[in-house]
Amino acid sequence: MKPHLPLFLLILLCSVSTKAQVCQMQRNIFRTPILETGPAKLMATLPSIKNPERYEIKKPERNTMRQPEKTHSSRSALMTPDSMYYWHYDTAQHRWWLQYKVIYDFDANGNLIFEQIQTFDNIFWHNRYQYFLTYDENNNMLSLISQTWMDTSASWRNGVKITYQWNENNDMIDELHQNWGGNLQWNMDYRYHYTYDLDNNMVQINGYGNAAGVWHLYYNSNNDCDSLIGTRMRYYNTFDSNHNITYQLIQWYENSNWTDYQLDVTASYNSNHDMLTYLDRSWETSSHSWTNGSQFLRTYDLNFNLTEEIYNQLYWDDHDRSTYQYDVYNKQVHGLGEYWNGGNWVPSGQDTLVYDAWDNGIAILAQYWPQNGWVNSDSLHYYYPPATTDVVENTDASVFSVYPNPAHNILNVECRMQNSELRLYDVTGRIALVKQLNSQFSTINFQLSAGIYFVKVNDGEKVYMQKLVIE
Repeated sequence: MKPHLPLFLLILLCSVSTKAQVCQMQRNIFRTPILETGPAKLMATLPSIKNPERYEIKKPERNTMRQPEKTHSSRSALMTPDSMYYWHYDTAQHRWWLQYKVIYDFDANGNLIFEQIQTFDNIFWHNRYQYFLTYDENNNMLSLISQTWMDTSASWRNGVKITYQWNENNDMIDELHQNWGGNLQWNMDYRYHYTYDLDNNMVQINGYGNAAGVWHLYYNSNNDCDSLIGTRMRYYNTFDSNHNITYQLIQWYENSNWTDYQLDVTASYNSNHDMLTYLDRSWETSSHSWTNGSQFLRTYDLNFNLTEEIYNQLYWDDHDRSTYQYDVYNKQVHGLGEYWNGGNWVPSGQDTLVYDAWDNGIAILAQYWPQNGWVNSDSLHYYYPPATTDVVENTDASVFSVYPNPAHNILNVECRMQNSELRLYDVTGRIALVKQLNSQFSTINFQLSAGIYFVKVNDGEKVYMQKLVIE
């Protein structure tokens, strides 16, 4: 079974790690639990392609406000953007600053084949990182090459190369990691080899390190659906009839002996294989008893959309809560994070997600709650080729322009498209204002709440979009 590799940002503003943090673009941008504010935290959300972790209960992400998009939407999104722009809000100056962009390219099957990250210094764009990916006829990833931009030589330098092999069942059987060395060639680093039984259950993982051109086995495990034994830890697993792990006991190997019970994990699932509960405990050798670690309680609607998640720790006092809202097409439109202060739930952060008429994700607004009101934090904006949507980014001031930006209660519009219509949308997709443009120059008076808006001008053939900030 091919590992599920959700992707959201495709941002790796650092060298690819030894865990091969490689991402495969799915059909929906808003597919992953993500976002804490700031680029560094965004990068930490990227998934690993190391192996199909079917032998391990995966701990839920804590207090995420964005959830994996269900694939049963009644509308089919195109979801192949050509770029994403990241903005950060400066609370001192009360304005948005453009910080970086990601440029994408996809093949005919919607697989990401190229990605480039550039940063912005308010005047010029600067190359930083880029990635090249290839796939087989079954859309399994075959290779990834990362490169870093060197300012001193004004050229790209190779970083990491990862190649994959798959069997006839689309199970990953080999994963090879190489680094670009001072000898200007790819050097072997380490590799994993996976073995499966007739039911496609992973039964063995071998890890090898390379020293002086010789492969050395440094990790070996066997999984017979009862236990996974490795060189440093071992797992004892219990499965339900749907092959979900419901109980897992983990031990460590120390001082030539297996230690007492160290950690156990219990989980339950619904009929859609979505996790309902998660509980981990650690073994205290001094008291010879289990101590609670962390607990997740999840609730889903009839469409299996996650609607609430409560996170508890140690003494089972409510710690964090995340709630999610969806539209009629099962697209997540809002996520709210809260923490428990001992008597009440207090807001901590929220995400608002916006889609176009084709369910393409076009914007995300992240905000936090410092004391008594929402404050802007970050925003992401996705743009698509004209062939996949009727909305294109307005980069030509000769077509139309709006000013001032930021605006207060007056907006000047200059538009060379005849008999066009202007619509102003807030970040939730609600139409805040409609104006028919009958002349080249127009002035619009309005009374709207402060925030991010999108100006769309439609001439009957194309729709031009521009971001507007109202203060």
